Amino acid sequence: MEDRAVRLIAAATIIAIALGAALVWVALPGPSTTRCSPGGSGGTPLQTALALSTPSEETVGSDHWYNFSVGAAEGGWTLGNLYFQVQTTGGEVVSPGPGWSLTVSNNDGESVATYALTGAAANMWTSGGSVPLSSLLTIDLLTTPDTISGDALVVIEVGTTSYGCPAQGSISVEIP
Repeated sequence: MEDRAVRLIAAATIIAIALGAALVWVALPGPSTTRCSPGGSGGTPLQTALALSTPSEETVGSDHWYNFSVGAAEGGWTLGNLYFQVQTTGGEVVSPGPGWSLTVSNNDGESVATYALTGAAANMWTSGGSVPLSSLLTIDLLTTPDTISGDALVVIEVGTTSYGCPAQGSISVEIP
């Protein structure tokens, strides 16, 4: 009888270990179903994943505000994946003046990120670079004292998305 009890305890222990292992396996995350693009190589082109509205312009004295609403944003990008330039219709880069600034605000009008256009930190996010890109954001460009009507805001995407896919491409939004 003692031998039978030992075998039953051993069998119960083996079954318990197997069930525990099965539960751990089920709880582990499965393989990612997010693909970078058809075929799994490269990122989603920026032109299909980001849409900005034609900006509204507000001028108060020498301050010129251009507000670009994010109409669509997908692809797992953060603001830190984006860089900005203003270009003429001929494609020449317009050098930002010392009074220029670029901020990103949410639907409540609160600033969530700041991008340096000039100075030692030019072309870098000084805050909020980890904020996910979403259609709830507005890009606010102030160009004191310059007007950039007739030029274009160029958004350049670089780096790696939160999905681990390479991010590259650009879009251009004309400023009326």
